[in-house]
Amino acid sequence: MAVQNAQYGASPVKGISQLKTGADLKERVEALKRGRQFLDAQWKMNLAFYKGRQYVYYNRSARRLEQLPVEDGEKPRYRVRIVNNQIAPGAQSLLAKFTKTKPVINATPTGGSDADHKAASIADKLLEHWWTDFNMDDKLSEALLWSIVAGQGYWKITWDQEAGSSMRFLLGPNGQPITDTSLADLFRAELNNVGVTPQEQVVYLGDIKVEAISPFDVFLDDTAKTFDECKYAICVHYMTPEDIKKKWNYEAKPDSVGVQQDTLLPYATFKNQEPNVSAVYVGYFLPQPTIPNGRYVVWIDEKIVEDTAWPYPIDKLPLVKFPGVRIPGSIYDSSVVEQAIPIQKDLNKTLSQIIEYKNLTLKPRVWAPVGSLAGVRITSEPGAVYEYNMIGDRGKPEVEQLPSMPPYVFDHLNQMRDDLKDVFGIVDITEGTPPPNVEAGIAIDLLQEMATDRLAPTIVLIERSLVRAGEIMLSYAQKYYQEPRILKIHGPGGHAKAKRFNQADLQGGVSVSVETGSALPRTRAGRQARILDYVDRGVIRPDQAYKYLDIADLEGLSGQFQADEDLAYREHDKLLAGDPINVMAMQQAMAKIESGDPVDESGEAITDPEIAQQYIDSESLRPLPYENLQVSLDVHGNFLKSQEFEILPPEVQFRFITHYEMTSEALGKLPKQMEFKPVTPTLQIKSTAGPTATAEILNQAGIQVTPEDMQEPPLETWVSDKIDEPDQDEAGNDPLTPLDMQLKQLDIEAKLADARERSGRKPVDEMGQAIETAEKAEMARLNVRKAEADAVLAEKKARQSDFKPKPNKNTTGGSRKR
Repeated sequence: MAVQNAQYGASPVKGISQLKTGADLKERVEALKRGRQFLDAQWKMNLAFYKGRQYVYYNRSARRLEQLPVEDGEKPRYRVRIVNNQIAPGAQSLLAKFTKTKPVINATPTGGSDADHKAASIADKLLEHWWTDFNMDDKLSEALLWSIVAGQGYWKITWDQEAGSSMRFLLGPNGQPITDTSLADLFRAELNNVGVTPQEQVVYLGDIKVEAISPFDVFLDDTAKTFDECKYAICVHYMTPEDIKKKWNYEAKPDSVGVQQDTLLPYATFKNQEPNVSAVYVGYFLPQPTIPNGRYVVWIDEKIVEDTAWPYPIDKLPLVKFPGVRIPGSIYDSSVVEQAIPIQKDLNKTLSQIIEYKNLTLKPRVWAPVGSLAGVRITSEPGAVYEYNMIGDRGKPEVEQLPSMPPYVFDHLNQMRDDLKDVFGIVDITEGTPPPNVEAGIAIDLLQEMATDRLAPTIVLIERSLVRAGEIMLSYAQKYYQEPRILKIHGPGGHAKAKRFNQADLQGGVSVSVETGSALPRTRAGRQARILDYVDRGVIRPDQAYKYLDIADLEGLSGQFQADEDLAYREHDKLLAGDPINVMAMQQAMAKIESGDPVDESGEAITDPEIAQQYIDSESLRPLPYENLQVSLDVHGNFLKSQEFEILPPEVQFRFITHYEMTSEALGKLPKQMEFKPVTPTLQIKSTAGPTATAEILNQAGIQVTPEDMQEPPLETWVSDKIDEPDQDEAGNDPLTPLDMQLKQLDIEAKLADARERSGRKPVDEMGQAIETAEKAEMARLNVRKAEADAVLAEKKARQSDFKPKPNKNTTGGSRKR
């Protein structure tokens, strides 16, 4: 949508190709300032509210920010203007959600060549190195805070020739640095001999510079609808005249005051502050049809101090925008603070009125006839007596009776606080207050994920902004990293190592990507619960889990794991350099060769010098007796799968493979560690196999028993008999007792009596005799079983009296289900 502007008969704005002089550039900046003057005023008001100056307003007639009097002496004594700042904690809470989880940024090759894979590997480590070395966490927090307050935050990414490591060179006779060290030493010695002081020059390697800048200092192409469509941008920096003189040899006059943005009132003069800095404008004009070569121009007031073609290796503005609340069709975004200001105003007003009403109830107004209280000053002194004058029949002075505060006022107060929390996305679950009866970490994590879904669109845009930053930084590295550099690599377990690389290592096709949603806030409890669940399922080992668990407060435990990984990486470096790993094993091998002792099971000594050297080299690659073999296999195994390993010389690859095989062989010879499991009281063995076969099965399952152990009678650990009937078994160590036999006999007699009663008639002699015969037979059988049980029990007691348990043996009991 375009709006015609004929105000004040303004002349047409020149195109960017027509900005030839400093006056033209200055006029373009002034036009951009006029176009967003109301936005600047809103941003300053947002910043003032964030800092607690919440009685600021924009005077449209005077076109400046003003503030109601809030200090005593500036306002009426009875007037209350309290500030209950909910914007600052709300903005900090939102910032914490944005920065809680670090996004996962990767560099991937754009092709399948070795150069592409190598460049992607170095670039991936460079991105991690830059994040730590350039303190990107703080810069990201500052830019995102600007986006929360003003709707947009910016990174400016440039190449700084005076940054990075420095080198000191001796200047030669022609005034140029001498890079040859030996030649410089000779020339220095000659100068000292003739009594001339050597002249040196400090040269900086230069490095990438990332700075978070205020949105007040960035002016974007006013014809673009999105940031990606901008064809140019102008940034303003404030420098002292001394710095300007040193960099551009130009005498600049101070024209600005270094004050906070919320106190910069438009069209106001600062009589108490003298200008101390100068505004330096930098214009970035992308290559385009009207300017094929692009343009980089720097000017101060109307003086151009630097003007060149587009100097950057990438056709993108060296700016990264972090968004706020997007407005369709607008290049500038709104902010969360802007949406919260009306509610904050109402909250402050309501609280102020409540306090004023409280003051009235404590010291109410007095209605008195004119002249009745002449010369009397009413105070809050307890027990004070006030005399008044009777004025005719108009009565005495009376204290105003105020009604109680309506309950809806406090309801409205709570509602405004809830509305402010809703604006900043603050809910109970994100503030650490889970619903009742919810304690599981994964459940809490899922609830928080649902509560933060509203942040997903903004976080996706933040991730895209970081991708843009990575692309710009990599393009600078590919062009300007001409000297060899040192790269700090931080492993997943905290291991740090240095690696040397040069410009050629980055000359390949590389693209930067981010894992979508990786920056969404996640809880520590939910993360730990997921990792531990993976450990329980066998997806990862316990010694690998520490890399992903947040155990920063357990420094000793983390250091123990990290020591194993550090040792593996040191072995890695020794393998690359051709140094021995196990010096002791190598010395023992040399001693065997010299003494003529056999070196293997064949019993023959090695006499061939070449074979002897191979044997010594092989023994030097054996793993150390105290290293964590599994961690070493993990570290070296990952390297063996990399593209970097494939381009190593064959002899280095052979050393890696030999050491890996020896480490794997040593790990296989270690006794299998039993995994701890709690005792299962319901253990039972259902099998017809003998004790030898059963013991073998249990040994393979990790339970160490012998066939002799399996011959012992099982313990009765599973009883499933009916409690209202006598015991039915007499197996193992649980034979029938006399009481069981008596109960058995009584049960039989009760069943016979019940059968007679149900028959309804007296038994005939034949039936009675038959029953009596059956009873005698049953009693005889029971007596036989009792005798057998007594014999078994006696034999078992005899064995137990002679049995001595073996030390460090697991006792395993079986049971039979009946």
